[in-house]
Amino acid sequence: MRHSPFAFSALAVALCFSLASLASAAVLVVSPAGQPGAAGTPEAPLADLAEAVARAEPGDVIRVAGGVYRRVQTVRLTRSGTAEKPIRIEP
Repeated sequence: MRHSPFAFSALAVALCFSLASLASAAVLVVSPAGQPGAAGTPEAPLADLAEAVARAEPGDVIRVAGGVYRRVQTVRLTRSGTAEKPIRIEP
């Protein structure tokens, strides 16, 4: 079976776009043990959800670690994702 060069080119372009969108997505980690202004990584988590929401861009994931959060706050979502790149908040 012969494949056209166009089919391979289209596949390569689609793969590049998929990889680019994955590379731009960030995972921000929030933990009761986190620090304000931290990097938001598992090793240096953020202290509260509001800071993670303020940093999140379309396609990002905010992971909220279990535990007791002492600070009571209202979190306002001022930015939204898109149908293709939602901003997700996960446990």
